[in-house]
Order: sequence, then C-alpha cells, then structure tokens
Amino acid sequence: MPGWDELAAMVGGAARDAFGTTVLYRPESGDPVTITAIFHAEHAEAGLAGGVPVTTTAPVLDVLLADLAVEPEEGDSVTLAGCDYRVVDIRGDGMGGAKLILHRVPT
Repeated sequence: MPGWDELAAMVGGAARDAFGTTVLYRPESGDPVTITAIFHAEHAEAGLAGGVPVTTTAPVLDVLLADLAVEPEEGDSVTLAGCDYRVVDIRGDGMGGAKLILHRVPT
C-alpha cells in the first residue's frame, strides 16, 4: 500500500494530467523550461490587515518543483496562453509542489 507521499504524488500527477496547461517558465537565472502546471486565474486569499478581514485575488500557478530546472524565485517569468506573468510569491506545499503567486505583466 502506498504511503502518504506516494499517494499525494499520484493525485497531483492525475490533476496535472486532467487540468494542466502548458507553461513556459523563465527563471531569472537559468534556462527556460516548458512544463505542465495548473493555472488558477483568480485565487482568493484571505487575511487580516490591522485586525480587519481582507480578501484579495491573484492568479496562481500550481507547479511540481521537480519539473523546474532551478528553485523558483520572486521575479521569475511565466508565459501561458499568450499572457506574461511575474512570480511575486512562492508557497511550498510540503509535498514537492508549490503555489506560485503571479502578477500579470501589462502588454
């Protein structure tokens, strides 16, 4: 019977196969790489600002870190569906993946 890590990897792989899109990932230091990742156009983020609840939305890209040639960093670039984005935050999931919080680059 598979352990938790193996199960998480199988589920993540199935989700990427079903919902993934082709993305060109361009690190600031390193060569560009084409990967399959799951894109969320508007991911809701809730938090507190001075004790007041706030909600913001930002595009998010779910990636498998092993697919990238280097560790993702703020400032890296992503192109998908003809749109360019800049990585503004990285949130590891503890299971070999990460949510890359993006900002769309105006054309």
